[in-house]
Amino acid sequence: MRNTAIKSAMYCLILFVIILLRNGISSNAAYQLYIGNEDHSDNDISATSPPTNLHGANWNYEASSKTLTLSNFHYEGEGVEGIHACIYCTFPITIYCNGNNTIVQNRSNVSSGNYSAIYSHGDTLKITGPGTLDLTSSKHGIHCPLGDVDILNISNLHITPAQVTSDGYGIYGKSIRIGGAYVTIDADNANQGIHAENMITINHTNAFTATGKISALYAVSGVKNDIVGNGWTNIAGTEGKMLIPVTAVGTDRSSFKKVQFPILRNDPTVTPPSAKDLYSTGSAQELVNPGSTSGGTLYCYYSRSND
Repeated sequence: MRNTAIKSAMYCLILFVIILLRNGISSNAAYQLYIGNEDHSDNDISATSPPTNLHGANWNYEASSKTLTLSNFHYEGEGVEGIHACIYCTFPITIYCNGNNTIVQNRSNVSSGNYSAIYSHGDTLKITGPGTLDLTSSKHGIHCPLGDVDILNISNLHITPAQVTSDGYGIYGKSIRIGGAYVTIDADNANQGIHAENMITINHTNAFTATGKISALYAVSGVKNDIVGNGWTNIAGTEGKMLIPVTAVGTDRSSFKKVQFPILRNDPTVTPPSAKDLYSTGSAQELVNPGSTSGGTLYCYYSRSND
C-alpha cells in the first residue's frame, strides 16, 4: 500500500514537471511580458493580473486593451536569455504597428528551443496597424503554440525565418487568419511558411505570398480562402503552377512550396497600328504599320469609311 502511494506521488510530481516544462512558464507568473532583452512583467503587481500601462523606447503597452504599440521600434539581439524571443508574452495581446518596425532575433547557436522574433503563450495574438513590421529570426518568425494568430489590416508584414536552422516556421499557431493585409513570408530555408494545428483562413487579403522548403501552407484542418490564388511546386515559382480556387471548406494545400493570393496580373502593353506614309508605286502596298500587345490579343478593324 505504501509503495503504491509513493509511486502515485512520484507520478503526479513527474506529470507536474512535464506540464511546467511544456508550457515554459512558472506557476506564479501567469502574466509575463518581455520586450527586447528586458522583463516588463512588473513584479509589483499580482502575478494573476496583466502588466499595468508601460512605456519604453518606441513602444507603449496599454493594459486595458492589452495592446502593445510599436512606433518605429527596432531591436536586434538574442532576446531574453532562457526565453529566446525578442517579444514574449503569456496572455492575449494585440501588436499595433506604427511607422517602420524591425525585429531581428540573431542567436547563432540554436539547439532545442523556440527561438522566435515573437513568441506568444497566450490564446490569441493579433498583429495589425497602418505601419510595417519586418521580422527576421534564427528559427521561428511568429510562434504561438497555444493560441490563434490573426494578421489583419497591417500595411506590410515581412517574415524571414530559419536563418540558422531549417527546423522552423514563418508562423506557427492553432488557427491562423490573414485578411486585409500585405504579408510576405520568405521561408525558403524553413520547413513551412505557415503551420497551423487547426486551419488557415485567407480573407480578402491585399497581397499574400509565402514559401516553404517542405510546404508554404500546412494546416491539419486545411486551408480556406475567399480569393483566388496560385500555387507552385517549387520555391522559385517556376514549376507545377496551379490555380487555387475559392473554397469555404478546409482543403489540403501542402503540396505547394510557394503560394500567392490574389493572382497578380500584369497590365498589358499595347502599340496600336499606325498609318504609313505612302507614295504611288503602281503596286499594292501595306497601308499601316502593324500593332502589337503583350499580355493579350490585339484585334484590329478596318473600314473604308472615315470612322
